Parts: sequence; structure tokens; C-alpha cells
Amino acid sequence: MDEYDEILSNPFEDDPVETTENTTEEVTNSTEEVTADVEGTVEETEAEQTATEEESETEESTEESKETEVEEESSESQDDHKPTEDAPNAEWAKWRREQKELKAQQDALRQKQYQEYIGQADNDDDLRLRQIEVAQANVNQKQYEDTVANNEKQILLDHDRVLSDPDTQMFNPDSKTFNQRQFARMQASYEAIHVKTNPNRPTDIMEVNESFYKFAKDWAKDWQLDAKVTEAKATKTAVRNISKSEPSGNSVSKPPKESDPLEALWDSDE
Repeated sequence: MDEYDEILSNPFEDDPVETTENTTEEVTNSTEEVTADVEGTVEETEAEQTATEEESETEESTEESKETEVEEESSESQDDHKPTEDAPNAEWAKWRREQKELKAQQDALRQKQYQEYIGQADNDDDLRLRQIEVAQANVNQKQYEDTVANNEKQILLDHDRVLSDPDTQMFNPDSKTFNQRQFARMQASYEAIHVKTNPNRPTDIMEVNESFYKFAKDWAKDWQLDAKVTEAKATKTAVRNISKSEPSGNSVSKPPKESDPLEALWDSDE
């Protein structure tokens, strides 16, 4: 059952769901209660089944290795061949078409694994339990895909708002005031603070807790304010330096102060 833990686990969880297997202990306890004659028969039967299972496991492992290779190649191609932001629309259209085909292949493979898991049921109760598990896994997968799609859509809409807003033209590559350094810093900060991706699929955005548009607008406002403060400080420093280099009006000697006649009369009486 361990081989199916990954496809049955909830994709929103960071770690696969841990399952506790007591099957081995139950079989051991029940075997101890059987008589020696029955034990011998069971051992012979198990030996034959083991040989058959080893052959089937060898074939299954070969198929699984091929499927794993397909999944790894698909994951690598998703990251390696993604166009850059300034790539032509034709490249983006081609990439989206490839992603759609890749998702269809992955869905087909997942459903095949679900059917294999259900087909290994030992009895009717086990069958119903496995069917419930698969149904829940399908629900979880659908919710996960919808969440990722909605998060990506919202970020794209926010990105378009950033490009069209006059206050955030410093993040618009087509604008004369575009600031590549600040755009890279802003985007990296946003993704590090407000975006949670799937560790196993870094391109899947699982959670967004802040609007990209609001974050970019606040960043542009703060940066422009800092720029004005820096400019004001530079201007003040320049004026101070100029004033130091020019002769000061206070350096001219002042004429002696005339004495007050009354004060002089008072002093003469003393």
C-alpha cells in the first residue's frame, strides 16, 4: 500500500499522509493459532504465491520505473522550457499547449493507478474502503488544481493592473521610467513573503495572502518617497557646501557701537 500513499495523499499537505499497517501483526497472531498441519500447507501455498508475486513485482517495477521517468521528465520540462516574461506570445501559447497535454497524461496515469489500487482489494469491505479513498483523493486533487489555477489567474490580473497604473510605471518594461533592479527586488520580496508554492512542484502556487498589485503599488510609493527624501538631503548638502566656499557677510568688521548718552552721564557722576 505504500506505493499508493503518494497518489492518495492530500496535495495541500506538505508531507504524505502516514499510514499505520497492522496487517503483518494480525497475520502473525492468526498463524500462531493454526495447527502444525495447516501451517505446513499455508507455507507451501505462500511459497508458490511468493514466486508468482516476485515475477509480477518485477514486471510492475519495470512499468513503475518507466512511469517515474515520464513524471520526472515532465517535471523537468515544466521548469526548464518555461518562456521568459518578455518571450513572444507564440512561445507562451506553445508552452501552455504542452502543459495542457502534460496534465492530461498525468491525469490518465493517476486514474490508472487508482484503478490498480482498487483492483487489489481483498474483499468487499476492503473494496468499498478503497473506493472511498480514491473518491476522496479525486476531490482533493480537484480542489488543489482549482486553487492553483485561481491563484495564478489572480496574480496575472494583478500584474496587468500594475502595468496599466500610472503610479506603478517603474515596474512596466515598456515605460521610460522602468526600473529593472527595483522590479526584481519587489517581485522577489513578494514571492518570498506572500506566496506559498508546492515543494514538489515549485510552479504550483498553493497560497497567496496578499495582492500583488497592492504590494507593487505600496513598494512604488515608498521608493518614490525615499527618492524624494534622498534628493532633498542631497540638495541641502550641496547648498551647505556652496555656502561654506563663499565669503560670509558676517566676516566684515562691524563699526563700533555708539554709547548711550544717558549711560555715559551716569558713569561720569560716579
